[in-house]
Amino acid sequence: MTARNLVSKLALMVLVLVTVVAVGCSSGGNQNNNNNNNNNPPVVTNITGTVFLDADGDGLKGTAETGIADIVVSNGVTATTTGATGSFTLPKEGAFVFVTVPNTHAASGVWYRSTSYTQFDFGLKSAPEKSGDDFTFVHVTDVHLDAANLVTFDKAVEEFKGISPAFIVSTGDLVNTGDGTTISEAQAADWFTAYKNAMNSLSMPVYNAMGNHDAANLACETAAGATAGCSKTAFRTNFGPTYYSFDWGQYHCVVLDPNGVATGKESFSVTGSQLSWLQADLAYRAKSSPVLVFTHEPTSSWRSPETVLNLLKQYNARIFSGHSHQDLLMDSGGVPEQVTAALSGEWGHGDNLDGRKPGYRIVSVTGSVLDDFYKEIDSTQQIEVSPAGATWPIINGQVELVAKVFSGAGTVSGVTYGVDNATAVDMTLTTGAKWVTARATWDTGSVAQGYHKITVAATGSAGASQIEEEVKVSTETTLTAAELHAHLTTYQGHYVTLQGTVELALFNTGMAPEGSGGAVIVDATGKVLIYAGECYSPALPTVATGSTIKVTVVPVRFTWAFMTSSLDREGTYDQFTLQEGMLPAGQKEDVGATKVARWYMRLVSASDITIL
Repeated sequence: MTARNLVSKLALMVLVLVTVVAVGCSSGGNQNNNNNNNNNPPVVTNITGTVFLDADGDGLKGTAETGIADIVVSNGVTATTTGATGSFTLPKEGAFVFVTVPNTHAASGVWYRSTSYTQFDFGLKSAPEKSGDDFTFVHVTDVHLDAANLVTFDKAVEEFKGISPAFIVSTGDLVNTGDGTTISEAQAADWFTAYKNAMNSLSMPVYNAMGNHDAANLACETAAGATAGCSKTAFRTNFGPTYYSFDWGQYHCVVLDPNGVATGKESFSVTGSQLSWLQADLAYRAKSSPVLVFTHEPTSSWRSPETVLNLLKQYNARIFSGHSHQDLLMDSGGVPEQVTAALSGEWGHGDNLDGRKPGYRIVSVTGSVLDDFYKEIDSTQQIEVSPAGATWPIINGQVELVAKVFSGAGTVSGVTYGVDNATAVDMTLTTGAKWVTARATWDTGSVAQGYHKITVAATGSAGASQIEEEVKVSTETTLTAAELHAHLTTYQGHYVTLQGTVELALFNTGMAPEGSGGAVIVDATGKVLIYAGECYSPALPTVATGSTIKVTVVPVRFTWAFMTSSLDREGTYDQFTLQEGMLPAGQKEDVGATKVARWYMRLVSASDITIL
């Protein structure tokens, strides 16, 4: 996610919050409209080609090389399958013709070509290793590659080599902002090249999605004589289609591109040609098929995601996204969506907004079961305590504690947990593909209601390590303002529920653009300032001053160094300082007179507000 967009949305939550406006951007190709009466070549209305078994691996179809039937080929608008001889015909429209490489083959050369080309033969080679039910992939997002983030990126690439996943999906914001409010095409070309050079050192395939940061020269789409999608030229030149699909094991993998431009601003939606393509692409899949969807912007940031989500609900779908620089598992209209924290952390200023260190997600697939681990850069033996239910870190009753221990090539010999200062208890270990999972059942009735510290410790070939988590044992899941402020780090990055009287409301008013705004709510213990950004569907409600609301939010932390850095290119620093008088003291993190950080309660979806 661009720093300029996120900070603007935060800053204007109680003033005038500037957000993006969302309209999808099509990728239509040019057609030759010359009149044949002027002795010009005839207008080409169809594209024909062949998908073939590339026996010699040279990428060229030899006379003895046979076609492959039933391969899905698309033009970004519709899709078809190859016939018995491997041939296909598609209308000459869209920006690219591309192959959905099946789980039985790999591309022997290019798997896409611009529709401006004249030759559309695609070679495949046998790849039986892709058809197995068990594999691992890596999801990395928000690299924001520039000179400052290059070291972290290079470390990640080296770690990928050690993990050796089947494939990697990088969901956008590959590059960082240039000198203006958007990266120039020249800057994009430079850093896209650096990104590709590093990724090309890997032996596994890398699939790239486009992020809003990867759109070069946004103004080109609203200038006189503008061409829709021209801000995607640099990305397309380097990586090809911005949306496409491929198969691995029993999974159909779909990469989407919600990025568009309206009135000169970034926007997010999947409509028009891309939606038509998605419907055509999925029509070749059985409704019981498992589908993995990769996109930069979470569907909570799209305008009108319902059509796509309703389509995905017909399948066994799961979404992976980025953009928010935090780790968050969402229920997106009945479809599980995992937002992964950024490899660049807080845009190079430290940890992600949810407290996660810069890193990436490792996903282990065993048949129909997906398990995952967020791997922090530079960690050798890392412990992750997985949430025990949707209300974590608020728990009650019999609780299954789950801890995952990643030790790279090392071994884990034992894992224990202890509550407060009690004797540590051994956990039961299960060895997985890349990490060990430890489980134990804890009866919270053995402790008093309130806050407790859980310590999970692991020993193994990498030595000893431990992690501490604070939890609240309670049947009450609604927090007071004072309690939230006293335990911000406990709830950082987790959903929390608040209830109070609205003292200041800027949702759905003339003071805040559509999809944005903020509110101050008050209870008997204090005040909480919350904000919304990119909340388009459902629409934010009109909340009146004096009304009582219950709201679910996610506490996130912004360092003052980031908020006042040169990354804030929309001039929102002054708005943050004006906002200081409205921000409750409990959401300010200072050391003496030095401002360290500010805490914001992020509203992810308008559906998380209930007017009582």
